[in-house]
Amino acid sequence: MAQFGKFDDESLQQFIADFDSKVNGQEMANLMEDIGKDLQILLINTVKKKTPPGPSKQLKRNWFPGDLKYTGNTLTVEVHNNLEYAPHVEYGHRQTPGRYVPAIGKRLKRDYVPGKHMLENSMNELDSKLDQILGAKVDKFLHDFFWG
Repeated sequence: MAQFGKFDDESLQQFIADFDSKVNGQEMANLMEDIGKDLQILLINTVKKKTPPGPSKQLKRNWFPGDLKYTGNTLTVEVHNNLEYAPHVEYGHRQTPGRYVPAIGKRLKRDYVPGKHMLENSMNELDSKLDQILGAKVDKFLHDFFWG
């Protein structure tokens, strides 16, 4: 039977333990929080660009970040607009034709106004860039671990 000699795997075991502590420890939680905050900022900036200005520009100004929830392998990023009419602009709404609206100084002409879907479209746009955004952050995390 052939004998190959002795192999000391202490440094390999130490490397595995260090990597495991980073991936399952506070550093990974910090990375996920940083990613979440970056995604919130990017989503808010994107949705503001897609939000129709309206006469007062209130709808555009009222986008703000909500909670970040990291559960298991899932990161939930919340973005809110607290204006009462925001869902109507997003999804569309019915109205009564002929009714006079003093705020705009006109009579309504259509019975349905289609939604602008500014949040939905912004989320889809961000989703298409997600691999690129996450890849850069994870690459930096791994680079710092191996060579930092």
